Amino acid sequence: MIRQRMIILAILACAVLSSCQSNAGRELDKLVNIGTHSLHIRCTGKGTPTIVIDSGVGDTSERWQSFQSQAAQFWRVCTYDRAGYGKSQPGPLPRDSQREAEELQQLLKNASVKGPYLLVGHSLGALNMQVFAGRYPELVSGLVLLDPTPLDFITGQAFPELYQIFKQQAVEFQHVAEAARKSTDPEAQAKVDYLEAVASENAALIGDSASQVSAIESFGELLLDCDR
Repeated sequence: MIRQRMIILAILACAVLSSCQSNAGRELDKLVNIGTHSLHIRCTGKGTPTIVIDSGVGDTSERWQSFQSQAAQFWRVCTYDRAGYGKSQPGPLPRDSQREAEELQQLLKNASVKGPYLLVGHSLGALNMQVFAGRYPELVSGLVLLDPTPLDFITGQAFPELYQIFKQQAVEFQHVAEAARKSTDPEAQAKVDYLEAVASENAALIGDSASQVSAIESFGELLLDCDR
């Protein structure tokens, strides 16, 4: 409960700084075709700004249901499942932040969810939202980062021992995904798309995704960092 209150206060701070426009919106809970595959999006509530949430690695949008129900009393809130997660279809590999940011932008466009957006990203989702804000600044009114992965860690510039451990874990995730793909067990087969997405995201986290975020020079006044 305390954590949710902190998030709401962070969003409120960004909302005060955002331009206020009417945004009634309509209830959404569906798969939306973005060209290569379809992604699941759920939007509830009304008001300004439109909050768009991206989860941490391994988490589906269901993790945000309680928060979405509370925040939707004041704002329009959209959660979604990245490719391979939850109700979404698998998407092209690799799953780096630039690809996922581009897919989110296409999802919002095809679902007729109008901006500007107040982006909320948790952990890996914080990397994705930074790339989104850097790539589509005209669509973004604010950026809230929850427990963002430190750049100096995922680029290998700090904590070298932990970096090597994480690098090995990324390799192990890939082995687990490959084993599931080769398995004849129906339960393992049902998890293949999810496991491959998670494995690819973990590999990109210390690779292309880290480089993509590092290349962003500034967010201006968009950023509110909530990493505690």
